[in-house]
Formats: sequence, structure tokens, C-alpha cells
Amino acid sequence: MVVFSQFSYISENMGILFALSALFFWGIGDFLVQKVARVVGKWLGIFFISSFASICFFPFVYKDIFNIFSNKWDFFLLLFTSIIYFLGVLIDFKALKKGKLSIVEPIYVFEIFIASLLSAIFLKEYLNFIEMILITFIICGLSFISIKSFSDFSKIKIEKGVILAIFATIFMGISSFLFGLSSREIDPFMINWFTNFLMMIISLSYFLYNGKLSKIKKALKEEPRLIFGMSFFTNIAWIAFSISTTYIPISIATSISASYIAFASLLGIIFNKEKLKTHQIFGLIISIIGIIILSFIFEK
Repeated sequence: MVVFSQFSYISENMGILFALSALFFWGIGDFLVQKVARVVGKWLGIFFISSFASICFFPFVYKDIFNIFSNKWDFFLLLFTSIIYFLGVLIDFKALKKGKLSIVEPIYVFEIFIASLLSAIFLKEYLNFIEMILITFIICGLSFISIKSFSDFSKIKIEKGVILAIFATIFMGISSFLFGLSSREIDPFMINWFTNFLMMIISLSYFLYNGKLSKIKKALKEEPRLIFGMSFFTNIAWIAFSISTTYIPISIATSISASYIAFASLLGIIFNKEKLKTHQIFGLIISIIGIIILSFIFEK
């Protein structure tokens, strides 16, 4: 088993800092992913993000790759996590394609609840009353931010993409838990490299099978900075989240880092001149308050 020792000198309190860093980097990454998806498509986005991680994280894991294959539990955990995550990504894209963003996005917030439930069941990571209240505040706040219109949201039972969004939330919640577990049992860099390497192979096979390899070169030529920024910030966010789970409960790390939705909303206001409705501003405020208080009161 690979021993995670590179960061052993860092104080446990740094777990909060890593989770906050993941929030920041995911906010930027998600903002750029939306732009890339519109310009080059989602499959190319997956390929570039996974290729970037496969190359950049390789120096951190190459000495331990063969050890992973010799340990059945480690290999199974990595493979299972990768499959669950990839399925979550695919279902996520399908849900966003079929359903309205204003309907689908609020459902994704419950990824926090799923990750927290799994960490409580399997890792005995129980939250105290105040922490549960604060996480509830964060979930409610993020839900308000995500809901563009309550008139649209009232139609959730008949909207297309809702069932897919529910499954995507389940898979991504499980993925967050498994990334945390794998980071503790194996190594934060290994789980990120292995998962992305598998996704790179799958997405590359997709382009080979469909004879669309030329699209990769074309996209790199047309949008190099946008693609690099998306790949850099998204992968740094995953690494920061993975490291944070080695110091603090997965539920706390997920609650803080998943609040990138609030940060992404701020970026939308600043750069896209987007306007938030009253309930969205309220959600943004209580989310930020919840994150700040949770970050300061948490004790391992």
C-alpha cells in the first residue's frame, strides 16, 4: 500500500485550508468548464481534463503504480472509484443536456448529504449538532442559489432530466466519499491520476472509434488558454479536496468544497454581468456565513 507521507508535516487544521482551496479552484474550474463545453463540447472537455491530470500527476505516482496492481484491495478501490466517477460524469452531462439547468442544478446540492451519510455509516464520522445545522444551512443556501425560478422548480415532477440528475447526484456523492476513502487508504495523487488515466483512455477510444481525432488538435489550436485554465483549476481542485479528506471528515470537506457553486455565482456576476434574484442573494449570503462559521468552529 502506498503511504501518504508527503504532507504529514502539515497541521490537521490545514485540512480546512485545502477544502477552501478546492472551493476556490472548483469555482474557477466550473466557470471555465461551462465555456469550454459550449466551444468544443463535453467529450473534448473530459479528454483535456483527464489528459492534463494523467501527465502532471504521473511524476508523483510512477514509483507506486506497480505496487497498486500487487495489492488487490487498493486496485479494486481505485477501479471501483474510477467507474463510479466516470458514470457520474456521463449521467451528469446527459441530465444537463435533457433537463433545464434551473431544475437539475438544485438536485446536485444533495451530493453533500450522500457523502456525509456514507462517511457516517462506513467510517463512523459523526457530526455534532452545530455542524449538522451549519451543513444544512449550506445545502439550503446552495439550493436557493441554484434555483433560478420557483415557478420552474414547481414542475420538477414532470421535467425531463430529473431522474438522470438524481442518479448523477447519487453517483457523484458516492464518488466524493470514495475519493476521500482512497486518499486515506492509498494516496491523493494516486486516486486522481488513476481515475483520470482511465477516463483519458475511454475518451480517446471514443474519438478513435468515431474518427474524430482531428477535433482534439483543432480545439487545442483554437482555445489553448481556455483549455489549459479549465484543466489546471479543475485538477488542482480535486487534489486539494482529496488532501483535505486526509485531515478532516469527508462530510466537512465535501460541504465546504462543494460550495464552489456560490463562488461560481460570484464569478458570473463579476465577469458575465449576471443578475441574481432576491432568493439567490439570500442563498449566497447564508452559504457564505455557513462556510465561514463551519471553517472556524470545526475541531477534529
